Amino acid sequence: MLMSSVPMRRLLKRRDIKISDTGLAAGSVGYGVVVGGTSGSGVILLSLLMAAGLEGAAVIATDAVISVATSIIKISVFGLAGVVTAQVLALAVLIGAMRCPGRFSPAPLSSACRCMFTPRSSMSP
Repeated sequence: MLMSSVPMRRLLKRRDIKISDTGLAAGSVGYGVVVGGTSGSGVILLSLLMAAGLEGAAVIATDAVISVATSIIKISVFGLAGVVTAQVLALAVLIGAMRCPGRFSPAPLSSACRCMFTPRSSMSP
């Protein structure tokens, strides 16, 4: 299904077909239901944004803002419901702190090890 969305988007763009405000509202309600109960529903949001006519950096920026807003709302709801305790919050902070070095360490490591993995040309003796 996802693979078919690329040629379909190009075809619809060529024919200048865009989603109406009513269609966008209906899709947004459907997205709201899905995002409330699952994680990883960003594909639906990206499809809606592209169907509304956004492209490139505008899609990424809008997706990021919406994702941050929905995450804050989810955390607030869970906190008000009493699910987010101090222990859960401490574990979340620990997991986040462990992810940061993993995110930034591959670049220095790969540049330091570049000499070990430099491809040889087929013309060398």
